[in-house]
Amino acid sequence: MNDARQTLRSRPGVLGVWRGTRLLASAAFGGALLVGLTACAIDRPTRPDDAAAGFRLALGIAANIVAAPGATLVGVVSFTPPGSVAVELARDSVVIAAVGADAPLVLSPDVTACRRAAGRSFSCTLSLRLTLRREGAVLDESQLSFSVPPGAEAVTVPSVTLYEVAALTVLRDGNLPVTSAPVLVSSGTTLALSATIRDAANRPVAGRPVAWTSANPSIASVSMAGVVTGILPGTTTIVATSGGRTAVVTITVAPPPVTISITPPTSTLDVGNSFTFSVQIGGGSPTTPPTLASCTSSIPAVAVVAVQGSACRVTAIAPGSVTISATASTGQSAAASLTVLSLRDALIDVTLRASGDGVVVGQTLSLTPTPTRASPSVTVSYMYASSDPSIATVNATTGLVTGIAPGTATITVTATGSGAGFTTSQRTAQASVTVTPAPDALTSVALSPGSGSVAVGQTLSLTPTPTRASPFVTVTYFYASSNPSIATVNTTTGLVTGIAPGTATITVTATGSGAGFTTSQRTAQASVTVTPTAALTSVTLSASSDSVRVGQTLSLIPTPIRASPSVTVTYVYASSNPIIAMVNTSTGVVTGITPGIVTITVTATGSGAGFVTSQRTAQRSIRVTPQ
Repeated sequence: MNDARQTLRSRPGVLGVWRGTRLLASAAFGGALLVGLTACAIDRPTRPDDAAAGFRLALGIAANIVAAPGATLVGVVSFTPPGSVAVELARDSVVIAAVGADAPLVLSPDVTACRRAAGRSFSCTLSLRLTLRREGAVLDESQLSFSVPPGAEAVTVPSVTLYEVAALTVLRDGNLPVTSAPVLVSSGTTLALSATIRDAANRPVAGRPVAWTSANPSIASVSMAGVVTGILPGTTTIVATSGGRTAVVTITVAPPPVTISITPPTSTLDVGNSFTFSVQIGGGSPTTPPTLASCTSSIPAVAVVAVQGSACRVTAIAPGSVTISATASTGQSAAASLTVLSLRDALIDVTLRASGDGVVVGQTLSLTPTPTRASPSVTVSYMYASSDPSIATVNATTGLVTGIAPGTATITVTATGSGAGFTTSQRTAQASVTVTPAPDALTSVALSPGSGSVAVGQTLSLTPTPTRASPFVTVTYFYASSNPSIATVNTTTGLVTGIAPGTATITVTATGSGAGFTTSQRTAQASVTVTPTAALTSVTLSASSDSVRVGQTLSLIPTPIRASPSVTVTYVYASSNPIIAMVNTSTGVVTGITPGIVTITVTATGSGAGFVTSQRTAQRSIRVTPQ
């Protein structure tokens, strides 16, 4: 056996197949574990039909076991037949007695079933699991699979390392060790915890998983990465576990601090009026949130204040400055400044604006007063007067001016403002009004659109817009085309018809007449471009459904609008994402590929004698659903 062990130590990671052998493992604290043979008698089969019967496997593997004495090393060899569950072929365990002492594992798996399942010409696959335990707890484990080629006497097995976690330390904020004192976290905030792991040789171990749990997740939760989130005020513990070791951190969750503010921070108020300051309170215990306890005034003789729901309602008493304070039920307070003003004139100013620059004899002009009140509650009344009623009169209450004769008159408005808490006051404003003789009945005319296009054989409507001297002026229109061979126009309606491609100018002559006005004419023009007719006007895309299942098909139906029934239309379809759905480029049949949403686009091309070949597109969104 010593010779065999020496042989395997010189060839670590070697696996062989012999009859009647056993498995040996030796372990050293912080050193290498060697699994070798306990017997080296070789009995090879002499007949071809013995190749799959009565063979046992001798394993040789180098492992690094980092564990203190008293740990148990368990080895299990298993085989999983096709379509079945794993079958254990051999198991053994050994207690690591002392640093540097041998720890033999006896593993002599019978590989007959594995060889038969694989067949003469194929490799046989086995699994080897090594588990390091202490007092029933799993410290570390490793499992590997290896193949035994047909007729092979040795194969290479990878080496493994098993650790026993000797020390587990919890850190906060990346590198600060957590002491025994509770860690304070506010509700709604997070704290990042991490863990350092050292093995039995006091060396740092990287890559080991750490499990994090909270004793009371309703107070504080913890993520798989060790991030603690404060939920409700209280105290709980966070436990970190790795390799049978645990570390405990006490977490105290405190309510968020109470905040209080009052808005606006400054304000002014007239004597006798009231104003509401808004109070915002946040933070504190979620079970007993803070409320507005009181509102106080620094000088009640200037302004008094009272709690109104979650606000402070202030009433001005006398001129002066005062501080308004709001206090929460938890004692925090906020303050705002208030300036109380003495009684003012109800009306500060008034202006007068005319709706135009003047008025024609017999016509009217509106005047609009704009008051500046001391408060929105002030009521204002108006009285109008004309400096010369022979030129222009004015309605005393409405301010509507009427032109009587050419000339200039001054209109004066007297505004009177009154309201509770204010002094009734008057302000005046004036506006100069010029009355002019009756002008031409028609001032101007415009033709809309000013420029446009129409296809051959189609029509375009032109709309005249006259500017009359009075709503009573009557306007008639006459239309003419500069080139009737390109475009004709109805002389009375202004309807243009495209005759041939080109450009023509349409002129409208408008004649205005009416009592008290001079009959007058005005003209306007519009440029009309006649274009060839597009074969295809538009296309739409419809379907019996907006969705199709994976593997199913859906037909899309295009509907074109042709310039003529003789127009021929062809279609090309495309999918925005063929991974989700494909579409037949010519038939428009959609096939669902994977769940998702895709856009199908159809490009329609219309052509025909006497028409311009044109393209139009349409889209439809299709949802592909699972089968």
